[in-house]
Amino acid sequence: MNVLLGLLLAALLAIGVSASASPQLSAREAFREACSLSRYDCSGIKAPMVRESVYVRYSGNYGVYFGGRTVWIADSLTPERRYVTMVHEMVHYLQTKVDENGPPMQFAVEVCVYESEAFEASNKVARRLGVPEMPTDQFNHHYNCSP
Repeated sequence: MNVLLGLLLAALLAIGVSASASPQLSAREAFREACSLSRYDCSGIKAPMVRESVYVRYSGNYGVYFGGRTVWIADSLTPERRYVTMVHEMVHYLQTKVDENGPPMQFAVEVCVYESEAFEASNKVARRLGVPEMPTDQFNHHYNCSP
């Protein structure tokens, strides 16, 4: 039995998947789900890298996307919340790929539109996984968005 387990672990490592949940495998799944739940054509767009950071947690966010090819996720999330957050941030990533300049976000109304789109996708995933939806109250209040 131990030999079989050892062979399985070796096979998983050989194909680049660790015995624990692989962040990049989950990222690819989250990217595919963000593509299917958003209005964006994802053909030809590479999935971003996902990095965990204690600083994201300290900022009070679940995740952030600053541009480029990296999505940042708080280091303290449950696997389900991490996945939901990745879908949310992947939608923001896709929003920047629609226009090479990215979403303008010059006005609060633009922020409301882009965030509501990301919340809609991520909260669909949250409901499917049976976890609480991402909180929007503080965001809606800050930017004066109607729910």
